[in-house]
Amino acid sequence: METPKQIDSTTASLLPSPNTSSGLVLYALGSATVTSALSQSKRAALYDSFASFPSHHFLVKTSADDWWSRNYTAGAGNIVMAEWWPQADLLGDDRMKVFITHAGYNSVVESALRGVPMLSVPLFFDQFRNAKAAEWAGYSLTLEKGALADRQQVTLALRELMTNPVYGQRARKLAGMMTDRRKGSEALAEGIAWVLKVRRDDGSERFLRLKGDWGMGLVGFLHLDLIAALTVLVVVLYMA
Repeated sequence: METPKQIDSTTASLLPSPNTSSGLVLYALGSATVTSALSQSKRAALYDSFASFPSHHFLVKTSADDWWSRNYTAGAGNIVMAEWWPQADLLGDDRMKVFITHAGYNSVVESALRGVPMLSVPLFFDQFRNAKAAEWAGYSLTLEKGALADRQQVTLALRELMTNPVYGQRARKLAGMMTDRRKGSEALAEGIAWVLKVRRDDGSERFLRLKGDWGMGLVGFLHLDLIAALTVLVVVLYMA
């Protein structure tokens, strides 16, 4: 995963100044989700919940045809709508407090790498499993799609993620664990260097061979003789 890039000027113009906001919340249900497909009651409950946190700014990814949402939130000073947000870069912003997501694989990985707590709203396929995995890891809460119509449930979940420091702590710990891992190219280079070193050491090369000073052939090394015997025993017992 690439290091977050500097926010482009177009996106930056949509963001509040650091002195006027307690934090950012990104709401994006994936590129395949058409926001206008959500019922108006669900969208209204969501936006009403967002408006109840006036000190936070909500960045909403909306589809081009969702004029209803734009009209409904026209008077909300803390809701900003756009058809596209640089998700990975925004999640790297220190002001990002919560990521409301469909829990697609890429979104879950990006959120984990940036150390941002999630409010997962899985819609289909692997998203339900991803949401449960993130919840098990302790940096996410999950709402069913039907719960989006309940403003109180949405508000309680958001407030829990924003005010309980445990979610942020766990998210940052996971991010640290993931970013501390060596790059694949570095691990490969170290592995090759180790093999070359072992081959130069007198008497150590045998440990890299399947057959060497141990006198052990491939059959013995892989226990193929034992596997064959057990297979025959199972077949005999099954046919008896």
